[in-house]
Amino acid sequence: MFGIESVAVRGICALLFSFTMSMFLYPKFILIIKNKQFGQQVRELGPKSHLSKQGTPTMGGLVIVFQILFSSIFFGDLSSINLLILLAVMLGFTLLGFLDDKKKITKKSSNGLSAKAKYLSQSAISVVAIYSIYNFTSLNGSNNLMLPFLSTDIELSSWLYMLLAYFVIVGSSNAVNLTDGLDGLVSIPIIIVLTSFILISSLASSNASIYNLSSIIDGDEIIVFACIAIGSIFSFLFFNANPAKLFMGDVGSLSLGAVLGTIALMLKVELIFFIMAMVFVIETMSVIIQVLYFKKTKKRFFKMAPIHHHFEMSGWSENQVVVRFWIASILGSVIALLALFA
Repeated sequence: MFGIESVAVRGICALLFSFTMSMFLYPKFILIIKNKQFGQQVRELGPKSHLSKQGTPTMGGLVIVFQILFSSIFFGDLSSINLLILLAVMLGFTLLGFLDDKKKITKKSSNGLSAKAKYLSQSAISVVAIYSIYNFTSLNGSNNLMLPFLSTDIELSSWLYMLLAYFVIVGSSNAVNLTDGLDGLVSIPIIIVLTSFILISSLASSNASIYNLSSIIDGDEIIVFACIAIGSIFSFLFFNANPAKLFMGDVGSLSLGAVLGTIALMLKVELIFFIMAMVFVIETMSVIIQVLYFKKTKKRFFKMAPIHHHFEMSGWSENQVVVRFWIASILGSVIALLALFA
């Protein structure tokens, strides 16, 4: 931590360090990936405009994960159980995403690990994470669920809360993964959610009684972790902006999505996170609706799912879809933050 006591100063230094180091690493990483011919495999049934993306270097999420881990060693407090759990969840889902990406590259197909293998792996990591949060953090077995806009909370049974927590982590991981389909689309919504978490953590430390977050302590390391992640993701966006020179890959989207869900559990803002992550929720629901509707009618509800492809097929340019989804993400986070004070 370099002897820095102020969490704000630590966070700023961590963000700038992460961003700068990642900007230095990405050109070298892209060159290595190109030489190894680790390119993106585009879905044959996807939009025809995406065929030009075939072969674009992928697995850019590896640099994000490496930089978060590396920066956390220097700027984080490794005695913090919150920080250790976040790093463990990130690394577990990173390994899963890496195996998925590697299989796609090896098979030269857009299909990686089987859905069963993916969900079993996600479930195993999530259960361990939830057990750790539930038993070893300051939450101390709290089953309370904050109700947005009502300034109150309800107490769930242990098993019901565990089930909700499971869906928060696994659902968030898969939702971010589904959203990562256009150049630059997923980065800003992740950054916006992380920024909201920083604000919530800061307010919880200074005046927790405002919205029933008095049980939250050790939020400083959540702030530092989020700052590190933001710095690294911003540098990734520099190379991922349209036209992308690098894709995140499942190695990044699965791990970052799981991290968002884990932080939501640590801050006890599970339902507020649902509003905050509005773009991810809409993307996921569009896939569920498409599958169920097709099974029932043999017709498509959307022109293509996830829904960002529907808008592309409706005539929106890729940049129009991306920027408008960014706007929706900002709107979701503003509403979610206001819900804390309602």
